[in-house]
Order: sequence, then structure tokens, then C-alpha cells
Amino acid sequence: MQNALPLFLIAMLSVCICAEDDLRIGSREKTSAREIPAEEFQKLVLQLKKLGPASSINDKNTEAMKLVSQAAEFPELYTRLLIPPGFPRAIAKADKDVRHSVALILGLSRDRRALQALLDSSVYDPEDTVRAAATQALLKLEEPVALRKLVDLAI
Repeated sequence: MQNALPLFLIAMLSVCICAEDDLRIGSREKTSAREIPAEEFQKLVLQLKKLGPASSINDKNTEAMKLVSQAAEFPELYTRLLIPPGFPRAIAKADKDVRHSVALILGLSRDRRALQALLDSSVYDPEDTVRAAATQALLKLEEPVALRKLVDLAI
């Protein structure tokens, strides 16, 4: 009986290997994320400042909706702008108005890939307006995980 368990495990492993040729045991290969040039961030910051105050960001503003579709296509560009100055990987030109606008745009995009960045911003951003915008954006995502975390933080 003691020898049956290791034989069973070996048999199961061989079935898994036969079923999937690309089975690898060990650590995953590190995939490098695309490094975004600083010029792209600066260009986006200028577009956001040209857009005007955060109150003008809604689904009726065509310029804002262009940015929303871009955020849905490539959220990593926008989530980096949510990081406040002084934090690791922060973008220097991302002041509170830019971060506020980015949070609203990510909320309108309803892209769940922005979930963690919005959660972090809703908790750790030093500006009240940015935290509030990130929280509103999380509500627009309609993600149960995000809502649960927000409730846990409120308690």
C-alpha cells in the first residue's frame, strides 16, 4: 500500500505530460512588459491637461471618449500615471489633476486590468480628490472583488 501512492503519482504525472506537451516544472519564464517611453507619458499628460478640468470628463465629451478607448486598449499607459509623485515608478508630471482625470478615464473604460492600480490609488493617494475619483472608477468597473475590498477598508 505504501508503494501504491508513489506509483499513482508517477502515473498521473505521465498522463499530464502526455496530455500537454508544453508542461514545465519549475519557475515560470519571466516575460518582460513593454517598456513605455517617457515621451508617451508626456504626450498623454499634455492631452489630459488640454482636455480641461476633470468635471468635463464624461461619456458625452468626444475628446475624453477618445482617451477612454485608448485606455481600454492600453491601460498600462494610464495606470502608471495614477502613481503619485514620490512613489516608485511615478511619472514626474502626473500631478493631482492628471491623476484625477486618469482615474475617471479608467472608470469610463470599465477595463478590469486597471483594477489594482485604482485600488491602490483609492487607498494610498495623498489627494482626497484622486482617492474619491479612483473609488468612483472602481464602482463603475462593477467588480465584486473591488467592492469587497472597499467595504473591508471602510470597516
